[in-house]
This record gives sequence, structure tokens and C-alpha cells, in this order.
Amino acid sequence: MDRCHARFAAARSAAAADGSLWYTGQMANVLGRARSKRPAVSRIPLKTPHCGPHGLVEDKDGNIWYTENTAALIGKLDPKTAQ
Repeated sequence: MDRCHARFAAARSAAAADGSLWYTGQMANVLGRARSKRPAVSRIPLKTPHCGPHGLVEDKDGNIWYTENTAALIGKLDPKTAQ
């Protein structure tokens, strides 16, 4: 995978410290979480309508930060509360 494609792939998904994989559902307006325990895949609807979530990263406290492309905002999700 070349550098351009690696950046693009990383912008849409991120592995978390707990072993789960977070991804953006850009057209569905959700963040998704895939993990080995049940529920295996969960989708968290975002509050900003049609925000177009894209890039995401986990911080040292386990929060997920993401961009809302069409809303021109940055969002933060606490996975413990889904807020």
C-alpha cells in the first residue's frame, strides 16, 4: 500500500487500545465499533444531521475524536457512555 492509500485507509478506521476497531459510516451518519465480544458490531448515531463523519483517532483516555466533514466540526465520543 503506498503512502497516499495508507493515509486514506487510516482516516476511515482506527484500532483502539482495547482491541476494537472503530470506523466511520460517512453516508449513514454513524461511528461504528467492531470487536470480538458481543455485540460484535455496534453503530452509534451522531447528533449532527448529515455531518459526514470521516477521520477518527483514539486519545490516551480512550475517547474517539472524529471530523464532521460536511458540518465543518470536530466531534468527540466517549465509548463508555456513547455520548
